[in-house]
Amino acid sequence: MALPAGSRLQPLCHIPGHFMKIRRIGVIYPSNGVYEAEFEKFAPDDVTLHFTRWRWPHPEWFRPNWPDRMASLADDPGITTCATLFEAINPMVVTFGCTSASFAGGAGADVAVLENIRRGTNALASTTSTAYLAACAVLRVERVAIASVYRKEVTQRFVEFLAGGGVKTTSHQSVGWERQPDDDHRLTTEDVCRLAGECDHPDAQAILIPETNILTTQAIPMIEDRLGKPVLTAIQVTVWHAARLAESIHREGIGRIWSAR
Repeated sequence: MALPAGSRLQPLCHIPGHFMKIRRIGVIYPSNGVYEAEFEKFAPDDVTLHFTRWRWPHPEWFRPNWPDRMASLADDPGITTCATLFEAINPMVVTFGCTSASFAGGAGADVAVLENIRRGTNALASTTSTAYLAACAVLRVERVAIASVYRKEVTQRFVEFLAGGGVKTTSHQSVGWERQPDDDHRLTTEDVCRLAGECDHPDAQAILIPETNILTTQAIPMIEDRLGKPVLTAIQVTVWHAARLAESIHREGIGRIWSAR
């Protein structure tokens, strides 16, 4: 049995005629990211992730106006170039695995990134920020608390982005290291849990932790148990939404979002 031309099926094994449907997902990841392995931990069994790197500017480039500089990255033609690199593997979805560059323009900021991706591929497109809105919609979440590693002025852009999608922020906290976004990957699980607890608000229906350069697989179940509400982290929702677009049949994973209908 031969695979049809252009098929997105991959062989289950090397025995002729034995195939399973594996959904390929292309991930455009900033060049300062160090956690591809974290993405893999969230991926369902019927999904394979394939990465390419998108050049991330030196931290000094963001001065003096971090939010506007970050917002300008959504129009970077390099995103389209990255998307074209997946052509040979025919992915079902290409997603942009960077939170800040896809929300920094405020309401609707992800649209420019999505358009950039679509110029380079016929696959379905997503971004981390797009995935956040999709996750809130599926969970029927209208009010959130944000535990942010960003500077306050950058976090405010995320608040504006969410508001544009109908999600209100009840409270938020920003770490805002001086060299962020290159220091964010130093957060420990304990740090993430502490930040989530500090930013929580009685009216918040979920906790959002936006950044694709931190580890959260261990923290998510701990926070959900302690606070009794869903936790949505950047890598988690990026993989979840891409898998959903690719029609993954699996409904189990790290965090409540995976079992949501």
